[in-house]
Parts: sequence; C-alpha cells; structure tokens
Amino acid sequence: MRDGLRTQWTALAAVFAACMLGACTQSFISDEERDSPLPPEKIYKVGDYFQVVGKAKKNPKLETETQRISEARDAALRDARSRLKRLLESLRTPKGTLGELTDHQPDLRQFLADIVDSSEPVSTHFDKSGLATVTVRVKKEVINKAFGTDFR
Repeated sequence: MRDGLRTQWTALAAVFAACMLGACTQSFISDEERDSPLPPEKIYKVGDYFQVVGKAKKNPKLETETQRISEARDAALRDARSRLKRLLESLRTPKGTLGELTDHQPDLRQFLADIVDSSEPVSTHFDKSGLATVTVRVKKEVINKAFGTDFR
C-alpha cells in the first residue's frame, strides 16, 4: 500500500516539476521588459503562495565550475526576488495597487521589502545550457495580514 502511494506521489511530483521547468525555460527577457509591470498572466498563484521564477546564466569567465554554479544560482535568486517584488507591487486592492499603497507609507514599503528578502527559495535547477532557475514563494496570508487584503 505504501509503495503504491509513494509511486503516485512521485509521479505527481514529476509531472509538476516538468510543468514548472517547461514554464521556466524561456530565454532571458530584455531590461525594458524586466522593468515593466508584470502582465496578469505572469502572476503565479500556487495554492497558498505567490510564486515566481528567476533565471540567470553561468558566467564562463569564472575559474571553476563551482563558482559558475554558485554565481548563477545567486543571480537567479536576485532575479526571482526582483520579479516577486514587481509582482507584489502590481497586485490590485480596493485602495489601488500594493505599490501605490507602499509609496505613501514607508513602514509598509519596508515591510514589503522584508517580505521579498525573506521569500522562500523552493527549487533550484540548472539546464544543459547553463541556465539556472530559482523558484521563490511567499504566503498569501502574510500579504493579506500586512495589507488587509484577501488574496486567495
């Protein structure tokens, strides 16, 4: 019984991972696109979380493979957190977007920055071309409590 259940969960996890990787293998976006607001289809709502993926390529100029992997992972994590910040700032509330709310309240701006900085990395992957992808997430409950929203 346990082996059958474990096999089902393993298969489900493999399907989920394949879907996530398929969504993550897009090429880099330009600086102009990165600085623009996220369109609604780029917002990832996964259960109780807002979740985004950051990407970065290995730097071939670094001396060792360990350095290249480490730097690519760190750059992908920074990219993911930058995307998460833009995603959260673009969320609409009855009083405007979260970004507009934080513009007028420095304590909320700092709280949002702290939420982004403490976002949870849930996966790191490298493909054959050297592209690192890092997925980070934050609980919707944290945003709802801080901003009085009801994201589901």
